[in-house]
Parts: sequence; C-alpha cells; structure tokens
Amino acid sequence: MTFTKEEAQQALTYAHNGAMFMYRANEQLSGEILLGGPAIEGLPKFLQEMIMTRDWINIDSKMVVKYCKGTLDRRNKYLFDRGDIKVIPEPYNPIDIK
Repeated sequence: MTFTKEEAQQALTYAHNGAMFMYRANEQLSGEILLGGPAIEGLPKFLQEMIMTRDWINIDSKMVVKYCKGTLDRRNKYLFDRGDIKVIPEPYNPIDIK
C-alpha cells in the first residue's frame, strides 16, 4: 500500500492527535515469508510469524509518520508497502477490570 498525498496528510493528523495504527501484511508478503525470500532476511522470527498470520498488528505511530514523510527505513518501508494500515482514531484507554 502506498498513501496518496491526502491519505498521508490525514494519517499525520491522526498521529498528531494520538491515534493508534494497525498493520496487516498482504498475501504477497505472507507468501514471500513462507518461501523464505531475501526480502525477509534478518526479520525476527516472531515478526515473520505475526506477518504470516495476516492478523492486525499494533504499530508505532512514529513509524507511520516516517512512512508518510518518506523517511522510514528501507526494510520497514518494504513491509508497509506490502500491507494495509488502518487507524484507531481515539486513543485506546484500557479499563482495569477486577
């Protein structure tokens, strides 16, 4: 996935307002990991497993900001380009249940 200019600006606004972001790999990336392609060399095993499940993963909003500004490192950009990002607009406040 690549953000349009408008989507990037919207994501930056959400990040500035304290939103949370989630990431899910696309089928292509999951397949690359399954086949052990060179693109995943050096990725921690737990991250490979999380990506292969294609479940939503909580990601740091700072990474999303860097992605929007074009300053995200090459490896993470590769992952972001091969997945979906969604925003949880309001900060999540867990409730302590006793």
